[in-house]
Amino acid sequence: MNDSSSIHQKRILPLIHAVVFSCLMLSASTATALEFFCEVTGDERFIRVELPGQIHLCEVTVTNRVNERRVMWYANNDSLFCSAKAYELRDKYIDQWGFECSNWPDTDGIDDLSARQRNILDQQLKALISEGRNSVEPFTVVGVKAAASSLVNNTAGAIAFQFFLSDNTNDALTDRTYVILDDTEQWRVLTQLDKLATLVDKSADYQVSTAIVASISEAGAIEIATSVKPTKNKANCQGSQVLLTLQNGDVKTRTPHRYVCS
Repeated sequence: MNDSSSIHQKRILPLIHAVVFSCLMLSASTATALEFFCEVTGDERFIRVELPGQIHLCEVTVTNRVNERRVMWYANNDSLFCSAKAYELRDKYIDQWGFECSNWPDTDGIDDLSARQRNILDQQLKALISEGRNSVEPFTVVGVKAAASSLVNNTAGAIAFQFFLSDNTNDALTDRTYVILDDTEQWRVLTQLDKLATLVDKSADYQVSTAIVASISEAGAIEIATSVKPTKNKANCQGSQVLLTLQNGDVKTRTPHRYVCS
């Protein structure tokens, strides 16, 4: 249902930027875990941690204003190495070469993860990349959205990794989400959710075009930020719904899907 009350608007509107930035991320040619924009008179550079990289698990790249891309460092097992190198390179641009650098808006939540959570992400990502390469119907991992119930290292909680996949034949993407429970000694995948948009409440009044993991609770309830296309008009609509994830891909509705239009 379309609930336009001020209470629901205040609840939903903070998610709009998450949806917009995530949509931008999905349309981009690279998936970035960390990004800096650096400029000096006559020169502009983007420093990026691409995760996954074009060849490696992660790649630290510098791209200039004419879109020339250079790989400065890469790693195949530890993406935190790439993040550390990107910060070092940013500092060098500022301190040695006189650039002004600013953080590009974060869209994926990866850089906020704790070291342990980042290690879990690396393991899941490497496994999925391998699966895509060896599948009867090959696919490529082109992006990641991460959320965790706690960002403090070695703290028990739940994690959600939403991977965006391409079959390399057209521009259409699909997604696969893993909900993980971690007790700090061991972790396990609670469930796998395919095509998150299909799990959002259905209605004849709208079509859910985008569904992105916005947050996750310690119990594994995921808040989904949506972009919605009404069937009767061309309004721009954003919404949210909370689903409790269960084993074997099942979910239970915690809140109805509500959206507002502009």
